[in-house]
Amino acid sequence: MKLPVIHMLGTDSRRYRIFMLVFMFLLGLTILGVRLCLLYGWYGSSLVEQSEKNYTKINEIKPIRGSLVDVQGRPLATNEILFDLYWSGSESIMYEQSDLKRDYEIIKKIGSEVSYEHFLQAYKKKKQILLISKLSLDSFLEIGEVIGESSCITVELKIKRIYPHQSTASHLLGYVRQKQDVASGVAGLEKYLQEDLQGVSGEKKMSINARGVVMKEEQMHAPLSGKNIQLTIDLDLQEMAEKAFSVYQSGAIVIMDPENGAIKALVSYPNFDPNRFLQPLSTQEWQRDFQQQTSPLLNRATQGLYPAASLFKLVTFAAGLEEGIIAKDTIFECKGHFEFCGRKYYCQRSWGHGSLNTKDALAYSCNIPCYVIAEKMDIDILAWYAYEMGFGTETGLFLPEKSGLIPTKAWKQAVKHESWWQGETLSASIGQSFIMVTPLQVACMLGSIFTGYRVRPRVLTNEVVQKKPISLSEDTRLFLQESMALGVKKGTSRRLAMYDKFVIHAKTGTAQTSNLRTKKEKRKRSQIEHGWTAIHFKYKNDKPYILVVLVEHSETSRAATEIAQKILRQYGK
Repeated sequence: MKLPVIHMLGTDSRRYRIFMLVFMFLLGLTILGVRLCLLYGWYGSSLVEQSEKNYTKINEIKPIRGSLVDVQGRPLATNEILFDLYWSGSESIMYEQSDLKRDYEIIKKIGSEVSYEHFLQAYKKKKQILLISKLSLDSFLEIGEVIGESSCITVELKIKRIYPHQSTASHLLGYVRQKQDVASGVAGLEKYLQEDLQGVSGEKKMSINARGVVMKEEQMHAPLSGKNIQLTIDLDLQEMAEKAFSVYQSGAIVIMDPENGAIKALVSYPNFDPNRFLQPLSTQEWQRDFQQQTSPLLNRATQGLYPAASLFKLVTFAAGLEEGIIAKDTIFECKGHFEFCGRKYYCQRSWGHGSLNTKDALAYSCNIPCYVIAEKMDIDILAWYAYEMGFGTETGLFLPEKSGLIPTKAWKQAVKHESWWQGETLSASIGQSFIMVTPLQVACMLGSIFTGYRVRPRVLTNEVVQKKPISLSEDTRLFLQESMALGVKKGTSRRLAMYDKFVIHAKTGTAQTSNLRTKKEKRKRSQIEHGWTAIHFKYKNDKPYILVVLVEHSETSRAATEIAQKILRQYGK
């Protein structure tokens, strides 16, 4: 009776084992199916992307930086095309020893100094080897045919920023720092036009095998070059002005079209070569060349602040005429000084000019009429005329600039915590006291006397011309013009009378830098006066220009006038 039971138990056990085997098999298929579905469905795109990254590399294609060109299209800041040559043995080519020697002979022909041992190592390890770095375009063209003899020599284009005229217009152009073939503006127009100049990068996709050999290249989108930007600068005038300074001088020059504000030359001296900043500078080089007392990186034309000196007399005479304090036919008696509140205020000519009418007084730059005006004029009214003619505020140039200083009662109370004294107005009337201006402001002020409006100076040809009328009568402006013409004929600007092909109006000035009355031979450089010359000139049928020259610590205005003479002499050739 027990045998059937055993039989039944054995049968059930086999069925159970078969069932478990089938179950495990189906479970495995299910898990595999689910896994495959996840891999191809849910995670599919992600895994494909990840696998592509293992053999695909996206490289940035650097754009070509835009150029800065002068008004005639001549490059002031541009780019140099350089070439890097590489050799890399392709896996699709079966090299024999003779093939390697042939390629190495080609490498030697193009002037590479790579050794044969280094060359063989690169071949065996399937690595790219640099043959020549930064090859110029002319040199590349010379060896172009030789390069074509080997299919394994590849060429990589590089762009380097260059300034073909070295230090010319350096403060206006500024400079860049170049890192990994990307130039970024650090100063000047290179910095403030960075967005327009830099362009937009492109991309290329490279397929690379397990050994790092590039098998395929594909451009995804092309780079967009930066904009070429035209400046109002005239390279001939710019070079003419820069060469007028001697190596021992420091100062600034501005040449501007008074009608539309176009800057034709902007010089700050000493200058610098922007090419120096394309490579890292050592601390020693930086301290030696760029941290001197003469501050070569300072743009003196827009950021240098100086007493206006006798140039400010144009403002004072204008204010006196407009306010009715003096007239064009007033007669002044100059004894060499003017007494006010028990103190003597001296004329620049200590023995006096004698009897002068108003026009002669300005032509000879006599201080006495200014003192007469200042005695009866509130400093805030004088300041208003100074602001009206362009002092004490930024000109609006597309570059950093200083606003200068025209003092008022409120300014002195806020800054010095003192009241304004009328005697200080006498000092201010001749351009001293707290008055500080930039050479560019002087150019705008002088231009307004001839045009009747203040123009915003501009350095880009596509900038909109902006004008603001000044509140001076035409009679007053004509009087100032005639006085400056008389100054060239017989007054303080008579050294400029030699140029008969020019129509010249001018005003000179000597700016005190210290109140100390020290003997000349004992004075420090910082105590020596600055020299000014401001000119409106017209040559034959050319457009009229403003020329402003400032020479630091020159003692008199003579050095500035001599620089102006050099420029006018060259201009008239």
